[in-house]
Amino acid sequence: MSDAPATNAPSEFSPERANQLMRKIAWRVVPLVFIGYMFSFFDRSNISFAALTMNEDLGMSSYTYGWVAGIFFVGYILLGTPSTLALGRFGARFWLSSLIVTFGVISVATAFSTSVWHLALLRFLLGAAEAGVFPGIIVYLASWFPAQYRGRMLTAFIVAVPVSAMIGGPLASAILNLNGTLGFEGWRWLFAVEGIPAILIGLVGFRYIASTPKDARWLTGEERAWLVDALAEDNKAPGALTKVSAWKLLTNSRLVVIAVAQTASVMAFYGVSLWLPQLLREITSSVTAIGWLSAVPYAVAIPGMILIGRRSDRTQDRAAHVAFAYALMAVGLLLAVIAGTTVWALIGLSLVAIGTWGGQSSIFALPGKLFGAASAAAGVGLISSISNIGGFGGPYLIGALRDSAGGFTVPFLVLAAITAVSALVVATFVRKWENSVVAPVESSDMCPETRSVKG
Repeated sequence: MSDAPATNAPSEFSPERANQLMRKIAWRVVPLVFIGYMFSFFDRSNISFAALTMNEDLGMSSYTYGWVAGIFFVGYILLGTPSTLALGRFGARFWLSSLIVTFGVISVATAFSTSVWHLALLRFLLGAAEAGVFPGIIVYLASWFPAQYRGRMLTAFIVAVPVSAMIGGPLASAILNLNGTLGFEGWRWLFAVEGIPAILIGLVGFRYIASTPKDARWLTGEERAWLVDALAEDNKAPGALTKVSAWKLLTNSRLVVIAVAQTASVMAFYGVSLWLPQLLREITSSVTAIGWLSAVPYAVAIPGMILIGRRSDRTQDRAAHVAFAYALMAVGLLLAVIAGTTVWALIGLSLVAIGTWGGQSSIFALPGKLFGAASAAAGVGLISSISNIGGFGGPYLIGALRDSAGGFTVPFLVLAAITAVSALVVATFVRKWENSVVAPVESSDMCPETRSVKG
């Protein structure tokens, strides 16, 4: 196959050939952003393991730890939309690579924290640096994969989180056991060791990432022309707006409802994940055992979220899958604290993880479907920014209620109720809006229709 102009290319792409092209693109585009986001999650969540010894060293109560862990999301919220929109101005290669290097540097700097306020400042800056990474990658992938493949590719990327959490627990416990090496506490080693690889990954990104299909020298002219045409067709969905400003989307009641519903999911997930090691310490005092037990929910979540993502792609009924995911979270939160055994607690935590990440690819596919691909960047950025209020609220709520109620039962019950209400809202309203814009796909055929390559 040559790099001939599109006008000399065959006029049609068969479904089989389109699938082959999608696999080729996936292997070139997804792995680096997968690894980059995996370390992003390491660097934002390793404070949960550091807290096992850091809280005592810095004199932090449950309440103080809750807001210090959560202040990450204040920076994340403030910079989420501007950072996502900057991707369009500077290009994915420069912007994503710069962000990854920056959050790696900040993570290393956190190892040298000497007070609660120093730690809080660095957590805020870490949130600001990471703010554009997740929504930026979502938008980046949307610029490479047509709609019928997008949910599957987003799932392949988002699986980086449970993978990193599954690996991160045992890894963090091993690093914490370096306590005293070279006069450094274990929690300081944790921040430093997990920050350095991010810097290296970002530097690789400056050379490796192709910002758009037009920049990809590894695509043939024929492949590039078909892909550009296929992506352009996605902007012609019935009822989709061609372009919407960030401000107009912010005042759009439908987007606000979606963002608020997603806030409950984020609140529950980060409330649980940033307190998980301390929750597990009530079961065992072994740091190593805590690390391995924390991996269980995320190991279970990986196949669950892949199945949900694939079914969402097949049916194109995004809102229904989001509602189902939220309902799983509510049930899991209840099981985690009322079942009374370690096994049932782990089952409940696994349902929370499946629900959290099983719904991600669907929730972030909704802006493009409701408002058009041209407005996907602003829509994804706004949902990410608004919903991450829950990233502060979840850890803070658990810390405050744990101090006042003396345990994890009350805060988990509150989070379960909030998540259940969000599931009901999405099932009742968001699904209706989605169906009014684009009729659900009835065919189970995952292949795109044969498209002509425009000359």
